[in-house]
Amino acid sequence: HIENDTLYKGEQRIDDLNTELDAMLSNMNIVATLFLHDTRIATNVKVNNERAIGTQASENVSQQVLSGHTYIGIADVVNIPHLTVYTPIKDTSGNVIGMWFVGDRLWHSND
Repeated sequence: HIENDTLYKGEQRIDDLNTELDAMLSNMNIVATLFLHDTRIATNVKVNNERAIGTQASENVSQQVLSGHTYIGIADVVNIPHLTVYTPIKDTSGNVIGMWFVGDRLWHSND
C-alpha cells in the first residue's frame, strides 16, 4: 500500500531496502529496483556512483507494467541497455501502485 507517498509491504517500508538489494545481488552483476509508480525508490542502479533514486523507468516499460502487464525484454536502464523483467506491484485491491525490476547489462566493462 501507499501511505504518505511511501510504498509499504504490510508494515515494512520498502523505499529503503538498498542495503538488502546490494547484499542479494552484489556478486551476480544483476541490478534491481523497486518503483513507486514509475519512480525508483530503492535500487542498486547507480549513476555517477550515486543510487539512481528518483529517476524514472522508460516510458514504454512504465505504460505496459503500470497497466498491469509484465514486461520482459531489452530496456534502457539509466541509458544503458539491459535484459529485464518488470512486474507490477499491486495493493490489496488489485490496483497497480509500482513496479519491481531485475535486469542484467547486455555488456559489461570487463567483457
